[in-house]
Amino acid sequence: NDSEETLYNLTIKDFLPKGLKYQFKSFRLGGEQKRVQLSKDGKVINAIVSKLEGKSRIEALYMVMVTADIDTKEIVNRASISHDDMVVSNVATSTIELQRELFTHKGVIAGQIFDMTKKPNPISTMGIKLYMEDGSYVVSDHTGQYHFEGVNLGRHVVQVDRELLEEGYDVVQCQDDIKSKASPFSKFVELHHGALKRVDFCIKKIGEVKSPESQIDMPKEPFEEKIPNYTGANIAKLKGKQEIIWPQEGYLPTIPSTSIAILHPKNQRVELWLNGEKVSLYNLDSTVMGKKRKKSVTLYKGVDLLEGDNLFVVHFLTKSGKKVATKKRVVHLSGSPVKVRYRQNQSKLVADGKHSPIIAVQFFDMDGYPLRSGILGSYTIDAPYVPQSRIERLKSDPLALISRCDKFKIDSNGTAYIKLQPTSKSGEVKLYFTMKSGRKEVVKAWLKPKARDWIMVGFAEGTVGYERLSQNQESYEGDEKFYKEGRVAFFAKGKIKGSWLLTLAYDSGKEIDEEKLDSQIDPNRYYTLYGDISQQDYEASSGKKLFVKLEKDNFTTLFGDFETGLTTTELTKYSRTFTGVKSEYHGELVEGSAFISHSDQQFGRDEIRGDGTSGYYYLSKKNLILNSEQIVIEVRDRYHEGVVLSEKRLRRYQDYDIDYGLGRLYFKTPIYSKNSNFNPQYIVATYEVKLESVDGYSYGGRIALKPNDDVEIGSIFVEENQGVKRNSMMGVDSNIKIGNDITFRAEYAQSVNRGDSTKTEGSAKLVELEYISRGVEATAYFREQDNAFGLRQLSQSLDATRKMGLEASRKFTRWHINTAFYRDESLESQRFSEVAEMHFGYADNQWGSSVGYRYIKTDKDEGADQLTMLLSRKLFAQKLSLSIGRDQTIGKEESELHPSRSMIEASYILMPEAEIFGTYELIEQGDKEGTQSRMGARARPWHGATMESSRVSEFEDDATKVYDMMGARQRIKLTDTLSFDIGYESSKGVDGNVSDKDFVAYSSGVSYQSDVLTGTIRAELREGNDKDTLNLRSAIYTRATDSLGLALGGSYSKSEEIEKQSRQSEAKFALAYRPKLSSWIVLSRLAYRESFIDEEDSSKLVSNSFINFMPSSRFELTFSYGMKFLIDTMEREEYESFVNYIGLDVNYDLTPKFELGLHSSLLYIQSADNQKQSAGAYLGYNIFDNAWLYLGYNFIGFREDDFSLQNYNRDGIYLRFDMKFDQESLQKMAGSLL
Repeated sequence: NDSEETLYNLTIKDFLPKGLKYQFKSFRLGGEQKRVQLSKDGKVINAIVSKLEGKSRIEALYMVMVTADIDTKEIVNRASISHDDMVVSNVATSTIELQRELFTHKGVIAGQIFDMTKKPNPISTMGIKLYMEDGSYVVSDHTGQYHFEGVNLGRHVVQVDRELLEEGYDVVQCQDDIKSKASPFSKFVELHHGALKRVDFCIKKIGEVKSPESQIDMPKEPFEEKIPNYTGANIAKLKGKQEIIWPQEGYLPTIPSTSIAILHPKNQRVELWLNGEKVSLYNLDSTVMGKKRKKSVTLYKGVDLLEGDNLFVVHFLTKSGKKVATKKRVVHLSGSPVKVRYRQNQSKLVADGKHSPIIAVQFFDMDGYPLRSGILGSYTIDAPYVPQSRIERLKSDPLALISRCDKFKIDSNGTAYIKLQPTSKSGEVKLYFTMKSGRKEVVKAWLKPKARDWIMVGFAEGTVGYERLSQNQESYEGDEKFYKEGRVAFFAKGKIKGSWLLTLAYDSGKEIDEEKLDSQIDPNRYYTLYGDISQQDYEASSGKKLFVKLEKDNFTTLFGDFETGLTTTELTKYSRTFTGVKSEYHGELVEGSAFISHSDQQFGRDEIRGDGTSGYYYLSKKNLILNSEQIVIEVRDRYHEGVVLSEKRLRRYQDYDIDYGLGRLYFKTPIYSKNSNFNPQYIVATYEVKLESVDGYSYGGRIALKPNDDVEIGSIFVEENQGVKRNSMMGVDSNIKIGNDITFRAEYAQSVNRGDSTKTEGSAKLVELEYISRGVEATAYFREQDNAFGLRQLSQSLDATRKMGLEASRKFTRWHINTAFYRDESLESQRFSEVAEMHFGYADNQWGSSVGYRYIKTDKDEGADQLTMLLSRKLFAQKLSLSIGRDQTIGKEESELHPSRSMIEASYILMPEAEIFGTYELIEQGDKEGTQSRMGARARPWHGATMESSRVSEFEDDATKVYDMMGARQRIKLTDTLSFDIGYESSKGVDGNVSDKDFVAYSSGVSYQSDVLTGTIRAELREGNDKDTLNLRSAIYTRATDSLGLALGGSYSKSEEIEKQSRQSEAKFALAYRPKLSSWIVLSRLAYRESFIDEEDSSKLVSNSFINFMPSSRFELTFSYGMKFLIDTMEREEYESFVNYIGLDVNYDLTPKFELGLHSSLLYIQSADNQKQSAGAYLGYNIFDNAWLYLGYNFIGFREDDFSLQNYNRDGIYLRFDMKFDQESLQKMAGSLL
């Protein structure tokens, strides 16, 4: 009540939408139970408000049940309030989106591919690609099996892509298939009431198998030149008298040790020195005399090398010890990578859907030498591209992925060949590498499309019918009618005008889903197990009915779903997901991209600090648009605000789970608040949400000139329009390489943000100069950004700041020197900080030390001086590392930015890819003290050995699905069967410029794998002054037999905050019974979920099962059953709901021309006292090839026991014409017309 006057006798009138039923005695007004009056049909609730004070409000709550008559996903509730039936308020609306947990409106298509070459014993065939009319596709697995999930009810076509069959093979009619003689590679399939339908295909060798096309493949192991076997005979033939004959000039060892062979007269001896120190006699292997006994060769073995240049000095001495000659040899051991170069001529860059793209990347150390072979590194890659190695690791253990990053191995000449999964998606591939110093490098490659012969998958249908109503009352909206319907749906792909590739998809009956982008399916949405490892993907993802893509070599343009992809620059980064038009061109001299979209989307960005657990983490907005989010884990400099040290781009479902309705994230591994060096970690989430009644155009693009390989100059423009809001940004950028050692980068950008009556402008500038060569690495930078700059794409910590600095390092064989200066200041206040520091260090294979000086000045102090010291030791073959350090302030002035601190760290290498570590830090700031510690396992991004597993995996089927739904990451692999992860973090008191909450967090996980079973368990506990969290998760997956897969998983999460408590638990069971040569397929899933939030409790048990029986291609029976039991608590009152669903579908081919079908379903909601039943029968006649005429009868009835006015029956007959078309049938049709 906005007025000052008290109102009496108000009437609330709530109009329930179709499909909702009021729960008796649930109405609460101001927290008190209230009697209401219902209309005769139960659709209108009337409640009296006897008194409402001025300037006050009252809240009405009530519970409704979803009835069996619900037929829409989105429902709108309307309510108004009136006074004395004379003054009526506006009508308020509330939109609710329903989640269908029973599989009544979606189905599954599954099948198998058989090779009939060796009759009568057909074998399964892998690698066969199958399409549906919407552009979705799968590739049959090693058993020849495949599946499509989440398929809409109705008519569909499944078709084999014959272009990708092995040379000499073609699709043939299966033995007992009497309907597909005209086109055996393409088949109709119809789903009723949520069903599992089966579609099998057969192939056969009908011609000679040609040799495959030549292609770049993964190279063999590099040949390592080895020291010769010196014998008396070959020593006598060696030329010279006093020489270092091994290693030869320019030799690059692959391991950090080498052998030395020295030729000398037999009456002399030698002394070997390395880097100024005499080589131990323990390395002296032998002295071999030549056949003529005039020359000898002295051998040293296992001489350890340091990274960089190693100077060997050999002194030739007489027997009396007199030096007669000296020889020198420099052997370079390539060290950590500092440069990376993309090698296009060594790459395979074709997206043909059949062969794996291979991207060649070469790495160099600080001295310009190629990295030595055998070193392992890690990288991340942007979706939709997937490394082949990741799939292989998931097959090895579906429940435990060892590393978040993907690995590669350096082969010869410092080159790594990164192999991706076969893909038909052309475009730019981005690979992200982090050098050992922490500097980030991005490699961009362009996958070209391959022109192909046409494939067409589609159908057209038209229906006329008469619908009759009976037993309905006035409450039911509808009448008897004649109706006609039509639908055309197809996917097509092929070359036009010689070398252009066109992809086209259209569906006139498609329901437009404005709250979903991209077509990726949540693995938690449908069944967990399907009995195969095929992965569903999409070539024509579009939020509209139409998808078009035209491409050739380095050009592509499309209408459909896309990511803007403007991420090359820093200031003008613009990464969003839209439906619209996008074009890209990547030429040798010019590259550019442009996009335009009309949408009602709003961009969101959140930065959430990790808390030491996997979750839950809540975004600032709810009801996100599906598949629109991008999640990045950023590590930022603890002392240098806004500087990102590293970032990891995560993949949906493989790295995290997301609840779009709640805006909630849960990760596969804990996200700690700090990394092992106590730098803060942030979850950076960007996403899209839908705006109500506000839409507009967003458009923009970037163009870049590349006169040569070393120069790139670009310009970008972006504009967003949302109602009265109009935001724009433009900028220029340059990236110039000067020689091999210097890189210059500069950017300048401006933005304008306009509102209804406001306008703000801002600008930003960035300049960087980088030099890397011969042991020197130096960077100078300047960055300034106004507070009003940008389109919400950048971190808020950079707003209204100016940053400048210089960092340099010089590395010698054992010694190094590091120096840095930087100044950060605010553009809107007096806040600033200045730091200058210099460190001298020493390191060999056993010892390391450094000493340095640091000067700190901020707006809060007059300046502080600090000494830094660090000492480290390596033991047990360099596996154990110990270090101790101290930063000590000199004088009375203590800096808040860099307080005095003591640090202790220990680490142990358990396996080449990972190590366990523990770090403790004591912080002293005046009379205050703080501590922080971390313990756990961490990856070693660059290491020089690999560990191979001898175990042969038995977990081929469902590996990716199982991991996405139930898996957890474990960092350490102890044995072939056991891997684990452990973590600990604590923080107390002060920590320089970072404000922390006091807490302690523990986490541990174990995964086990045997020949028939894999399991994982993880526990996390966090106790803090802000909240306490407990997370427990476990899962087991087994292939009990070749035909039966079982999975069981459970989770429990509890969170307690000062004014909020929540508890959530879940248990899941999944079964897939799918014999390779059988008439039966059984899929089942059972899930129990319980949620408690602030005394509001909800629990439910949901079960879904599909059964398919197909003894021959002439007869098919499918049965589906679903059950849901729900208990909800509102205002301490319990409400129950019990739902049962049964579906049956039978199809029988009477003759090659006639088909008979029956289907029925029953949805019974016991707690709501209503039910909905349906039944149908049809007779089909094949009027000509690929065309069928159906005569059928359908019945639908609804019964409501409490409100009979809602009852109705709908039935009627129909005549439907269906025609399937493919590339061959259309070609024949066109030929007959011409």
